[in-house]
Amino acid sequence: MENACPHLGGPLSEGWLRDGSITCPWHGSKFELRSGESLNGPATAPVPCFQVRVRDGWIEVRRAAVAATAPPGSALVHQQEVRP
Repeated sequence: MENACPHLGGPLSEGWLRDGSITCPWHGSKFELRSGESLNGPATAPVPCFQVRVRDGWIEVRRAAVAATAPPGSALVHQQEVRP
């Protein structure tokens, strides 16, 4: 997971871990650790997450696929509903 909160860049590494989530120390935004999904605001965007593995003694990191989350009734939700 990226260290910066998407709200105002708060250092998530200084936040609080509890029940599979992390809370930003600056304004209290809470994120799910596995997906980066925003669980409560003020942040509404997810935190970028990364896939990590060790291969032949090297640490390999790549950005994980972004889970599309949007408030009910938003254009993004509508686009998701009309796609086949």
